[in-house]
This record gives sequence, C-alpha cells and structure tokens, in this order.
Amino acid sequence: MYALLDTGCLSHFVTSAIDSISSPTSPTLITQPDGSQLVSTQTTTIPLPTKSLTVSSTTAHIVPTLTQPLLSIRQFCDAGSVAVFTKDSAHILHGRRSTHRLQSMPTDAAFITGDRDSHDTLWHTPLHHLTEQQTCHTLRYSSTISQRISYYHACLGSPTLSTWCEAIDAGHLTTFPALTTSQVRKYFPNTIATYMGHLDQDRQQQYSTKVYPDSSRDLYLGIADSLEAPTIPHRPGTIYSDPTGRFITTSSQGNTYILIVFDTDSNYIFAEPMPSCSAHQILKAYDKCHCLLVSRGITPHVHVLDNEVSTL
Repeated sequence: MYALLDTGCLSHFVTSAIDSISSPTSPTLITQPDGSQLVSTQTTTIPLPTKSLTVSSTTAHIVPTLTQPLLSIRQFCDAGSVAVFTKDSAHILHGRRSTHRLQSMPTDAAFITGDRDSHDTLWHTPLHHLTEQQTCHTLRYSSTISQRISYYHACLGSPTLSTWCEAIDAGHLTTFPALTTSQVRKYFPNTIATYMGHLDQDRQQQYSTKVYPDSSRDLYLGIADSLEAPTIPHRPGTIYSDPTGRFITTSSQGNTYILIVFDTDSNYIFAEPMPSCSAHQILKAYDKCHCLLVSRGITPHVHVLDNEVSTL
C-alpha cells in the first residue's frame, strides 16, 4: 500500500491498524475541502525500518473511511528528520549524519531560503527580492467570461471599446488576469454608463443662428451699452444640499451615496459620503458640514434642499 507525503498534514492518518493499537481519549476530526468531516477511531504506530525515530514521530490516527493513507512531513521534521524532495523522488533522512550534512550545505547554493513559523508551523520564505510587487484588493467570483469582462469594465470606469483595446495592446493592463482584446471585443458590455460618460455634444438652441444685416449692428451695440447685467442678491448664511444617486459599487468603508453641500458665504463645497440615503444618514452628514462651518465662524441661517423627501 502506498501513502501520500503531505507537507500540510498535521499528523499521520492511515486506513487500518498496522501495529499496536490503543483507543484514543477523544476522536480526531478531519475537515475535507467539501466541508464534510472524517473521524478517527484508534491510534497506531507505523512500522519503519529505522529504530532511531521517537514514538511521537511514528504515531498515526486510524480513519476507516479514508481512501489513501497520509504521512505528515511536518511530524517527521518535528522529530529531527530531514525531508528532501527532487523531481522524481522523495527522501526522509534521520540521524546525526543527515543533520550535519544539512548544516554544512553552502548557503549560496540555495536560491530560496525560509524559516518555520512557530504559530502556524508552516515554512515561510520572503519575496522582497522581487522587482515588482502586486497586491490584491478584492476577490469576486465570476462563473463566465462575460461576467469577468463586465466586472473589469466597471472597475475601469466603463471605457469605450476602442480606448480599452488600445490600453490592452499597449501593455497598460497587465495586472488584470486573463484579459485579452479578443475577449473584450466579443463580450464588450454595452452599458449606459459608457454612453453617458462620453456625451460630448453641445446643447442645442444655446446660440442664435439668425443673420442680421450690417446696418443694424451699430444699433444693437448701442442698446447693449446702456443695459446693466442683472444680478441676483446674495442672501447671507445660505447653504444648499443635494445627495447624489446611488453608486454602482460600494466603497471599502460601506458608503454608496455622497451628500453635496454648498455654502454661499465661504464659496466652499462639501462632499460627505453616506452608507444610505436615509434621513438619519443625511442628517449625520449634514451635521459634519454644519459643525465645520460653525468652527470657522460661519453660521448658516437658510438651508435650501432639493425637491425630495426621504421615505426612510
């Protein structure tokens, strides 16, 4: 019977009794990747050809429902053994000669070295020697290529197809996994945000297109010189506020709205994030703006709202 050598396994697990058997004080639970659990029934000692190993390094748990035995490399290493893995084989060594040979190995021959953590009992190696470090800020599950392309499109601000493909071909989006121009052209999402963000047409009926004769030009200039530009009287202590619409993606702080507040006296615009558009959250964001104005010597007297009332 063959057994698997597992570096992440905490203890030895076998399928049947091999040597001396003793009932454990409490069964050991093994959680599988699918969430199910296996339960050990007894303990045993693995018979090995060497007598120099301790009892703790050869003690194993018997799991009747296990399909294949698992031998823990960590349990051997904790007993002072040396594990060597090559392309075609694996070797577990024990004894003074093996330990001295490992200590005398030149350090410049190893291109990766690491130490074992006492908390998780795993071996760690630093990666500070890499020239480029990448970080992952979010994980999302996408079952299809179309969903993944749509998620990338929203993260980039809903660019147009031509702009997106030019950026990919130029090598600016190498940190996006499995992103190619062929997939973008095939699964490009025609979202409203793309069209709304690239409307660059001028409003109509803003300028007169009527042609006037040259003789009337002096008359219009004379009338314009005698007119005064209308001005709106400024009301001291007036502020205006209006919350934005809901954003597509929730921020890392859990906010989905922004309250915009404008103070006419200081000519300052506030932008306070809010997790929701309820009356409580709007009042909370407004209090921050009001307290800041009061601390600067500005006291608002008139608050102009939009034509909406929160129902929450």
